[in-house]
Amino acid sequence: MPRWICKVCGYVHTGPEPPEICPICGAPASEFERLEDDGPAEEPTGAGASAASAAPVAPLAPSPEGPGAALGRISYGLFVVTTRRGGVLGGQTANTVFQITADPPRVALGINKANHTHGLLSESGVAAVNILGRDNLDLVRSFGFRSGRDVDKFDGVDHRPSPAVGCPVLSGALAWLELRLDPDRKADAGSHTIFVGDVVGGGVLREGEPMTYAWYRENRPRPTAADPPRAAGKEGRAGL
Repeated sequence: MPRWICKVCGYVHTGPEPPEICPICGAPASEFERLEDDGPAEEPTGAGASAASAAPVAPLAPSPEGPGAALGRISYGLFVVTTRRGGVLGGQTANTVFQITADPPRVALGINKANHTHGLLSESGVAAVNILGRDNLDLVRSFGFRSGRDVDKFDGVDHRPSPAVGCPVLSGALAWLELRLDPDRKADAGSHTIFVGDVVGGGVLREGEPMTYAWYRENRPRPTAADPPRAAGKEGRAGL
């Protein structure tokens, strides 16, 4: 079976044709090139098998797929990060959300600098993390395939302000957290900024299975002609 490598991130796809969109970085099919297929090495059998297992282990050779294929196997959740700057609401999908300390409880967010939400977070200093369930694909599309510069992402989405920081909590999410972002702990990570926030509120809205990024890649709706093109990058420009 042919194998195709994404020239942007190194993800390797097996199939007769390259994927329409790279599941790791969002690059189009034109950014894939076919790999030379030398076939799998045969495993030794019989007496040769024990001899081979006793032989010195050779150093790992560089992988033809590159590190992108390994990066794609790191597990993430999928969330909608929201904020409020005055009367302006912002929000985007994100998979880089994780707890980094327990006492005091703090959460880190990785947000693309090109995204509209990034600017709002930088100015407001507050955020809400909406933890999505597997039945929230509609929220992923609403907050991940459109730019807040062009549309009101909250139009038609049931939400209410969080009690401590006033950021939108989506009624359909599984749970939510409120954060006050600490400007002294903000870190420049190149294409993204790492925001660190103290957890000042939160709660569970309903029971359900949390959505992981791996599950989303397997079950996501395909982009339509109405969706903006996604640029290259770990999360592309999803959620702008």
